Amino acid sequence: MSRPERTALLFLSAVLLTGALVRGGRALSRGARPQAVAEAALARQRAALDSSAEARKAAPGRERRQALPQPPVPVDVDRATAAELESLPRIGSVLAARIVAEREARGAFGSLDSLEARVRGIGPALAELLRTRVTFAGR
Repeated sequence: MSRPERTALLFLSAVLLTGALVRGGRALSRGARPQAVAEAALARQRAALDSSAEARKAAPGRERRQALPQPPVPVDVDRATAAELESLPRIGSVLAARIVAEREARGAFGSLDSLEARVRGIGPALAELLRTRVTFAGR
């Protein structure tokens, strides 16, 4: 190895060593040790758990329970008012009025297929959406 090559190798080694020292110094000067940060987070979690347990002890039988979603009450399309029909998804005031007008003009629908066939604006997608939310009692 020639003298210029040794000089270049020594220079590169010095640059790498300096970079490593700078990185190490920055890591130490950034504040708390990683273990101290983890211990503080664990302490916060323990405090939250303890306060939750104390709240349950203070009000027995009143634990927070997540409410189960209630199934929608089916709407009888053959008897419902326009306001009741509007409670259904994607049924606005115009479509509800159209359903009521068709029912008054030609009688009860009796089925979802009949509703879909007789009322403009109720297509296959809306009929499928309404399938579990409507009933037909007839008159």
